[in-house]
Amino acid sequence: MKSQIKQHEKIILIDFYTNRIDEEDVKQTFPLTLNHFNISKALFISDGYNNYHDKVTAMNITVNNNIDWNTISTVYRHPKITLSRDKLSCLKDKYNIKVIRDKSKADLEIVSEKTFTTYVSSHYGVSLSSVSSFKVIFDKYKHLFDEKIREDLWKIFDDPTLQDTYIALDLTNSYYHADHIEGTQLADFEDALGEFQTYHLNYIQEEDITNYEYLCNNPNKTVLDTYVNEAASEDSVIINIEEYDKIVQMLKSVNNDDIIMGMTMMANCNIQKSKTYLGLLFFHYLEHLKHIKTWNQVGFKTLRQDFEKYMVGGWNSGHTSRYTQLITMLAEDDALTTDVVESILDLVFKNVLQASSGFEKDCAFKIDRPNVKLTDKYQKQVIAKETTLSEIVLSNQNSEYTRISNDLPF
Repeated sequence: MKSQIKQHEKIILIDFYTNRIDEEDVKQTFPLTLNHFNISKALFISDGYNNYHDKVTAMNITVNNNIDWNTISTVYRHPKITLSRDKLSCLKDKYNIKVIRDKSKADLEIVSEKTFTTYVSSHYGVSLSSVSSFKVIFDKYKHLFDEKIREDLWKIFDDPTLQDTYIALDLTNSYYHADHIEGTQLADFEDALGEFQTYHLNYIQEEDITNYEYLCNNPNKTVLDTYVNEAASEDSVIINIEEYDKIVQMLKSVNNDDIIMGMTMMANCNIQKSKTYLGLLFFHYLEHLKHIKTWNQVGFKTLRQDFEKYMVGGWNSGHTSRYTQLITMLAEDDALTTDVVESILDLVFKNVLQASSGFEKDCAFKIDRPNVKLTDKYQKQVIAKETTLSEIVLSNQNSEYTRISNDLPF
């Protein structure tokens, strides 16, 4: 179940360290002290478990994606960006740009998704409700708190302006009470707090809020490292079918120097105009790349960050789902050409129909490659679209495709 908190809404974090309540504390008139609580502010991002990509999506990162480099004189590099100095030098030389160390004086700040996500903390099993809801429970057991922690907590609970503010309470206890707590009012207090619904919370800690809000409040001044990388490669070589064939032969070599050369060609190409073949290279030849030292060099790390979704490995080559996934990803990137569709259909026929389903020469049944084709409805759209099927595929994931050419060396 999702909470009703809006993104970037300020919340209050309360850590209740029940595991710090020892036998001596229980004997005291006021057993709960400052030692058992930590109170801080935070900025809500999302709830529910998020992997890295979900977390990036949930953050709704907004940056400038339309830079006129002729208007940029100075840039600032944030930490945790994936951008080689060689690539940045291309822009510096072309547009006479300087890299400076004072971001307040920079025309543009280069960031990465990690620049944002680094500020995000996650907490599992957090009780989440309004100040007014928690106040009911805390008021009932107010007599358990000593004067100092009571002052800090009820400064929150008795503030009329905070009643609708959310508290995220982390009750750090086990499923069972410690023996010295069992049967006491402390146990009753813990049980009452345990009735609140728990969430997996993603948030910005108090000490990071200023830096995070600075990034969020200056979208026109910030640009992602991936965008800069593409801009830096706009004058570079475009990977076409001939270049793709050369790189494939390099990646399949037993000589590491050949593989390094192929990876260098990939990293230094015109990314935007080569995305079709770059996607195919990462999809089909991932295992040839990962063990090479170039894999972790900054220039190549930037590239693989852009094409990470294509790195699915060689699983399930005998099932259509693998090729449906490839077609969908290329379509999403507007990189699905008719030439590529033809080659993918060849793979489907060879690996799915012939190899996995047994439609080989000694089979009693017959199916030919031309039988794997588009319906008439979509065939007409292929002609209309000439060399792209992206819109077709995105509108109908279950379409079949017709043969058009046969020259990609997978």
